[in-house]
Amino acid sequence: MTTTNKFKQRTYAEVNPLTDEDAWIIDGYVSSFHTMFYGEPKAGKSSLVSAVIASVVSGQPFLGVSPNRKMRVAVFGSDDGAAEEYRERIGSAFAEDDLESPPIGFYDLPVMSASDWPEAVAQVIEDGYDFVVIDNVEGCIDGDPNQSQPWQRLYAGTKGFIAKGIPVLLVHHASDKSFQGSKSSKPGGHYKATASVRHRVHIRKIGKIGKMELDLVGNRGQERTVKLMRTGLVEFDVTGEETAEEMQAESEKTKRTRDKAVMDTNLEKSKFVVAHCQGMSDRDAASSLAAKFGGTEEGQKTFLRHMKGALLDKQGRGSRTSWELLTS
Repeated sequence: MTTTNKFKQRTYAEVNPLTDEDAWIIDGYVSSFHTMFYGEPKAGKSSLVSAVIASVVSGQPFLGVSPNRKMRVAVFGSDDGAAEEYRERIGSAFAEDDLESPPIGFYDLPVMSASDWPEAVAQVIEDGYDFVVIDNVEGCIDGDPNQSQPWQRLYAGTKGFIAKGIPVLLVHHASDKSFQGSKSSKPGGHYKATASVRHRVHIRKIGKIGKMELDLVGNRGQERTVKLMRTGLVEFDVTGEETAEEMQAESEKTKRTRDKAVMDTNLEKSKFVVAHCQGMSDRDAASSLAAKFGGTEEGQKTFLRHMKGALLDKQGRGSRTSWELLTS
């Protein structure tokens, strides 16, 4: 019986364990498979990606981490002038005599149909490149990025590079959605946008003086946030780092401190009611609270309603009203 290679087997013995050196181009930042750098416009995505490119073609460190191997980079750009902008940024990372002609090639990036990807893979291999940057994803995706199918087609195509041992770094926008008043930390578009991504880096600009934070999440390695200060076009100093566990612990500590402050304030106000508001209705007690602690009368009426049965017990009505502090 004749079979095809569609389901070609590799035995357990034939599959080598994945070492950190095999898994990473730059440890903790750039995977040997799919990596996604994403953020809001002007967050610094292209500058960081330029720093990555300069690192992998020269061997110089990226954010203090040396690449595991030097590579030749193909940059696919969808924006007008993408090649020229990358040329300027990457060139600023080198001294004049460092690399006269670094192994970097630039390609225009059209909207990519399923049939275009094999041609792109073949061309990159023919031109001798072994690392691919796609900037930006929405410029080439074939369809509505808020639907799943275009992302499935995209990754079906880029996996052609991965199958040949060529890592792919995707540059994308952050979601413009918000949740409970906070901006989303997810990439834009459908959740399938990260379906094949082994490692993603969320780039956030902090204020207007060059501060940035990178939130790193992936299948390999600990989630963490790296804090940066931008010192040049593609130069960055690492100013701090926190793991997800440290950030969670700090968040819980802040919440406990905030909760204690709220409880202390509630107790102080409840004691005031017991000491100074005997014989007062809710409205009169709320007026006294507003005069003492600030806020509106309606807000203090809401406070009294929440405290009844928690810190305060009210008996009677009008001038016969009595307030008692509930203690555990």
